Amino acid sequence: EVRDPTKHGLWVMNADGSDARRLAPKATSGDPAWSPDGRRIAFRMFDGRLFGSAGNSDLFVVNADGSGLRRLTHGAANVRWFAWSPDGRTIAFLRNREVHIVKADGSGERRLTQLDG
Repeated sequence: EVRDPTKHGLWVMNADGSDARRLAPKATSGDPAWSPDGRRIAFRMFDGRLFGSAGNSDLFVVNADGSGLRRLTHGAANVRWFAWSPDGRTIAFLRNREVHIVKADGSGERRLTQLDG
């Protein structure tokens, strides 16, 4: 089966299915999350070289209108889970079984937990 690359990515649309717009052009993990204020969407994007495999993913955020696409983690960070803070300023995520946080602008990443051994 041949996949149509123009259909991959992160899309938004009205509740009735009209006005579909692609916000991010690459394959995403299928688990986007709206910020608490509804103005941004965080999502994982797979490393393009590894699409179709177990692959690694990095954390991204984009404004709901499609502007301001920003990568929050780098280097195929193995992001497996994430959640917005209630105030929308930070995002917690799981990388290599450790909890990290990063500001929604991509700054201030830090690890909160450390594996023993």
